[in-house]
Amino acid sequence: MKTRYLLVATLAGLLLLSSCSTMAYQDVPQAFVELTETEYTMLGETSAEAKGTFVLFLFYLGDKNFGTVGNSSAFPIGYERVKSAALYKALQQMPEADAVIAPKYEISVVQTLFTTSYTVKVKATGIKLPEGQVKK
Repeated sequence: MKTRYLLVATLAGLLLLSSCSTMAYQDVPQAFVELTETEYTMLGETSAEAKGTFVLFLFYLGDKNFGTVGNSSAFPIGYERVKSAALYKALQQMPEADAVIAPKYEISVVQTLFTTSYTVKVKATGIKLPEGQVKK
């Protein structure tokens, strides 16, 4: 009887551990805004990191503030939410910037049986737009 419980517990543990995977990749968005170099001032590079976990693909635990690039969704889902949170943090770290251009993302994913966790690092260049072009 004890052997049977031990075997079942071992198989359950192996099943739980075998569902864990880690993946890392980089992402560059394809949103374009036509600006000439006279229409903005480059302020320098900014970077940030955001983390988020989805439990059972339904509940989100992580950074709540987010921003968007180009024509992306105003209400991001999945890892897009974590990417947006990283972008928001990067812009907040450069308060004199009105926008960021050319964001590059490094995304790490860890999946287990019930959760999916994302860590997103973003690097972008902060820009300052002339007074008349900034929507507040």
